[in-house]
Amino acid sequence: MRRSTLVGIIPLLLSLAAGEAAAHAFLDHAEPRVGNKVATAPREVTLWFTQKLEPAFSTITVTNLAGQRVDTGKTRVSR
Repeated sequence: MRRSTLVGIIPLLLSLAAGEAAAHAFLDHAEPRVGNKVATAPREVTLWFTQKLEPAFSTITVTNLAGQRVDTGKTRVSR
């Protein structure tokens, strides 16, 4: 019976020790909303992520329907 108890406890202990490690931030929501088509270019695009971003590794481009870049390149990461 002792062996069967260990067999049941070991997976539980392993799952508790593993924990959750999220290495990437994911887009939570945006304004204007993702996929929206707007008649005129917005003055600002704001993105919210699930985690803080590292500015050195974060980029964004805004393009028109033809795929041409239309942003000014002035990005800012708020803390």
